Amino acid sequence: SVERVWQEYGIAMCEKPSYKYDAVILAVAHNTFLAIDLEELTNDQSVIYDTKSCLCRNLVDSRL
Repeated sequence: SVERVWQEYGIAMCEKPSYKYDAVILAVAHNTFLAIDLEELTNDQSVIYDTKSCLCRNLVDSRL
C-alpha cells in the first residue's frame, strides 16, 4: 500500500505516473505491473527492458 511504503521506506508513491519515461525496466512479474499500458509511460525514444521475460518480444527492446 502507499501508506506502508511511506512508513517503511519514506518514499512517496503515486497511483499513476503523470509523465513519460525514457526507460522502463520491468523487474517483477506481478499482475499489477503486467496490466500497465506501456504506451502511457513511454515516449517514441523510450527503451523497455523486461528482466522477467513476461512481456511479448515485440513490446520490449531487450530482456534477460
